[in-house]
Amino acid sequence: MIAQETNTENSISLGILQNKSNPNAMGGAELEAVRLYRWALQDHISGILGEGWRTNYCMRRMHGGEVKLLYDDKHSRSHYKGLMTCSSIWNCPLCNAKIMTRRAKEIKKIPETKYQMTMVTFTIQHQLSDPLGQLVGDLNDGIKYLRRSKKFWDKTKRDYGIIGTITGLEVRYSTRTGWHPHKHCIYLHNNDVTVNPDALKSRLEKRYCKRLENLGYRTTKETVDVRKAHLDWYISKWGFENELTAGMMKKSKKSISVSPFELAMKDENKFREYANGMFRKRALVWSPGLKKMMGIEEKTDEEINLEETEESREVINLTKKHWKVILKKKLRGKLLSEATKNQGDWKALALWLHSHGVFDE
Repeated sequence: MIAQETNTENSISLGILQNKSNPNAMGGAELEAVRLYRWALQDHISGILGEGWRTNYCMRRMHGGEVKLLYDDKHSRSHYKGLMTCSSIWNCPLCNAKIMTRRAKEIKKIPETKYQMTMVTFTIQHQLSDPLGQLVGDLNDGIKYLRRSKKFWDKTKRDYGIIGTITGLEVRYSTRTGWHPHKHCIYLHNNDVTVNPDALKSRLEKRYCKRLENLGYRTTKETVDVRKAHLDWYISKWGFENELTAGMMKKSKKSISVSPFELAMKDENKFREYANGMFRKRALVWSPGLKKMMGIEEKTDEEINLEETEESREVINLTKKHWKVILKKKLRGKLLSEATKNQGDWKALALWLHSHGVFDE
């Protein structure tokens, strides 16, 4: 069980995500429930990983003398300032949601009408005993092998008018077949070239599958998939098309596999293996020069995580003593939710903090 950031009567479940066919239509109360869940989940994951992981101090440790609670009137959102962050998109549901939502906005800046797009999915044979780190390493090696031959890759780019790629790494887990790492790649093509997905698939899979077979893997006709695509489809395939589903939290209605954050609730040992296997792995990679071509500034995950993109006003300042009580009583998420509910009314929030013993201790 997750040690909830809220009291038992306020506990919620990820089932809310599975039961909504249109996440954008969710109301404010449901969105707040998802945000609260992220705080509870991060608290749980920190307990799994323990000391030595940045997630353990993320949004807990102060980097100054006070924590400021800010409110954004335009978007009706509350957030903290003055806390350290881990910027781990793999282990932290709080950082993941912010970073991946911003990454999705970068992708949406591509002028889709100027290019054709295909989505290429690369998979790798896996079984229950395969360690995640090795699978991801061999998956990456197979894709790198495509470009290892300059002659092959230059001819492929020329024949199919490829001007750049965006590659995303995703991992799921099944108790039947083990880890399932795979990569979804958007290929951007010039409009003056006729792109046949089947022909592109045949070109890519010959070399990719050859490399995997040399590494000892079995390949099938499903090892590489190529189809026509558009940006919204790619973003939704990733599951970060909006704040609700960002962060690898969206449940699949059909799949027997689970996302990493679902796994944290089911198998703590496997989640530790996942955290170690994904350490220093990149989630989203643009081919060299593509961001510059699209007029998008290069930013690290850490830079994105520290950005303040909306104007917010200070509602209340919390001292080290106050913050220590909030941490002890697991009120981080609930305090933000209360601030949002009261539209940043500092008097109402002060009364709430007093009622929860923060200003009494």
